[in-house]
Amino acid sequence: MVDIQTLNGDSVHDMTRTQSGDILLTIRNNNSTDDYMLAHTGLQPLLSVAPLFPHGIHVTQHNNIVLGDIEQNNDMNAIFNLTEASQRKEIIFGMDRLQWQTYEFDRHKHRLFTVPTRDTSNINNDLLVIDMFSKTQGRVVVLNREGHVKWTYHGNPEVNEEECSLNPMDIVTTSAGHVIVADLRTHALHVLSSEGDQLACRVMADQGIRFPMSLDIDTRGQLWIGSVCDNGIIQFDRRDAKLHIVRLPL
Repeated sequence: MVDIQTLNGDSVHDMTRTQSGDILLTIRNNNSTDDYMLAHTGLQPLLSVAPLFPHGIHVTQHNNIVLGDIEQNNDMNAIFNLTEASQRKEIIFGMDRLQWQTYEFDRHKHRLFTVPTRDTSNINNDLLVIDMFSKTQGRVVVLNREGHVKWTYHGNPEVNEEECSLNPMDIVTTSAGHVIVADLRTHALHVLSSEGDQLACRVMADQGIRFPMSLDIDTRGQLWIGSVCDNGIIQFDRRDAKLHIVRLPL
């Protein structure tokens, strides 16, 4: 462990790493909904999408910043109820902080997302987004850079039955282009090809990994899995959250 910084009173929704090693975070506090950069000189404002609120953040292999954004709403239950005024977007910025591209509607003017919470990219330069319909149900949406939907993923019928639908918390891609999705309620990792074909679905509870919440792949190609407490209730004063390291392929 090199350094630990505590952000008192702030809510960190997501984080990512730039090619230069800086950490970018989406933070919400009482005064701001900006994105921040955690550099060697400390926490610095990066950019603002106000009046929108940023959720997921990702840096692509081409060093572009991807932000999943929604309109500000203090009622977390109401955000899943779309209205004409709703704004649910994926926005791409350059490292110069200039906006390059926005994805919100498809070619038929239909909304692409309900609540985009996490995003990543793959070796094809596609954009992969976790899109939530409710607190416990969501899907994966994959767009090409023209903003057209290439494929969607709603879960594996063997583990995602009606009462336990796909509850995706995080998503990563491997150097081979495979996609890994953490499914909270089934304790499962879904492994997909770059074209959306299912390669594997591993229920990790028998390995002591329950309620997977976050994913990352390190420079050695190892998968890091962050899991929450055993009863599945996220309580930030609990000390039984864990980090697990798993070798790929699963």
